[in-house]
Amino acid sequence: MKKNNFYFISLFFLFSTILLSSQVSINYQLKFANGLVGESNYLENYLNYNYFFDNGLYLYTQLEFSSPPLIGEDVSIKNLGEYSVPFPSINMFYLEYSGENYDLLIGDLNLLYGRGLSMHTFEDQGIDYNNTLTGLEYTRYIKDNFDMFVFIGKNNFKSRINPGNKLSDLSIKNNVFSFGGNLFYKDINIHYMNLIYLQEYDYLDIYNMMSLSNSLGEYLHSRQNFIITNKPSFDMKNVEHNIGVDFSFKNIDFYLERSVIYYNKILGERVSGYRQYGSMYFNLYDTDFFMEYKNYNAPFLYSVFSNCPLGFRESSSVLSSRNLHSVNFNNEYGYQLEVNKQLNNSLNFLVSYAFGLQHVEGVKGPTIDRREYFPFAHFSSLDKFSDFEPFKQLYFELNGWNANEQLYYKFGYDRFYEIADLKSIDAVTNLMQLSYKLKNSNSLAFYLELQSKKEISPFINIVTKKNFIYFSPSYNHFGKWSFTLFFDHEESKETWRGLDYTLNLQSSSKISFFYGSQKGGLVCANGACVQQPDFEKGLKITFLKSF
Repeated sequence: MKKNNFYFISLFFLFSTILLSSQVSINYQLKFANGLVGESNYLENYLNYNYFFDNGLYLYTQLEFSSPPLIGEDVSIKNLGEYSVPFPSINMFYLEYSGENYDLLIGDLNLLYGRGLSMHTFEDQGIDYNNTLTGLEYTRYIKDNFDMFVFIGKNNFKSRINPGNKLSDLSIKNNVFSFGGNLFYKDINIHYMNLIYLQEYDYLDIYNMMSLSNSLGEYLHSRQNFIITNKPSFDMKNVEHNIGVDFSFKNIDFYLERSVIYYNKILGERVSGYRQYGSMYFNLYDTDFFMEYKNYNAPFLYSVFSNCPLGFRESSSVLSSRNLHSVNFNNEYGYQLEVNKQLNNSLNFLVSYAFGLQHVEGVKGPTIDRREYFPFAHFSSLDKFSDFEPFKQLYFELNGWNANEQLYYKFGYDRFYEIADLKSIDAVTNLMQLSYKLKNSNSLAFYLELQSKKEISPFINIVTKKNFIYFSPSYNHFGKWSFTLFFDHEESKETWRGLDYTLNLQSSSKISFFYGSQKGGLVCANGACVQQPDFEKGLKITFLKSF
């Protein structure tokens, strides 16, 4: 591992020396972990290279050497005959050119149209997720308030049936073509996109999809004998029409978007579905209100390019985030309400509430008493709607500074309740954060979380109650270095302890050393989740450098 790391860093410095100039931006990141358990050890290197040409051309590339990575496959080992040698791979590459009235992008395409109901591609290395297209995007600005676009591309989308799998078990090839336009007129913006993509499912994909705990998995499982006997593959042509409208009226902002989808059930007939989303923001009596509505209903489609709004709050709490709801972008409906009120110049109050259900084929949505939609109703009242896998999430927060702005405080309360196919969770989390400014820009911080969680396994009807404590004090010295302790305890089970020392070498570089143990768990981004393993008694090093 040391030789591999030295090999990569040598190439990096050679590359930067040759091409370094005022028009270049380079970022390097090294992640290293070595603990008692081999599956949580990793060596990851990332080099981001940006070059701005004088003629309006922009180049971005990312080189990666990860052997082994924390999650996913080794991506930087080349086989030369009977030998395997370390070699950095190009993880991301694109060229962008801006002309007088057009933009051209060639390479790996990170795309977002509207709110992502039909097209939102991105890469997140923390959860080993990448649905970007390799291709071309062209945008033509016809008038100041009107433009048209077209893009083509392909990818081989890899994903997991179970978030706990280290490696992906699905590999779906896609070829994509799309065109559309945007119109801007006074306080109204309108966009339209037509999306056509061909998908290829081989036998192994179809076989693994039978394990999905959703409508698509149930449908394929009902054809289990045919699938196992005939080992079929399947090609599918999907067509989507997406339209969105964004408009303002006085101090109220509205957004509405709808996608109509025509696709096939795998090995079956042609069907249609839809995704729709709406949001509204307004300020009333110096209070900010934000509301979201979602209705995603294409239950037999395996989503590749759609990464819609979640319609709930993604928690930054350590303990709460371990119970995060995993969104099905093809089968979920509900809403979110967030209220933010500044009580005085230094005190803020926040409340967020989310409610959601799933569609069930052939069954009309449940009739729910309007009181059960609201946050102060008994959460357990949703038990009678368990077939629709409901969830509720309620969060309160008070935060602010004291009169002389020396002490920052935050107090939070999170209630999460979800009835899922395999396990139901009812968790209450209380959190507190205090930060105190010392003299000469030094500071002390204390972070504490307490959680009480109840898990219910429906098949064996076992109820498990657990209590958790997470505590993390830290000291920051003149902004030059910081020292943090971590204490993570699960009742009657195990305690994870660790310490972190972070040193700011320069304004553009930082190195962190962590020693101890860390509890793993679900790590989520934009609704997609992956299980990270526990880290047992070892050393982690993270190095960041910008040039």
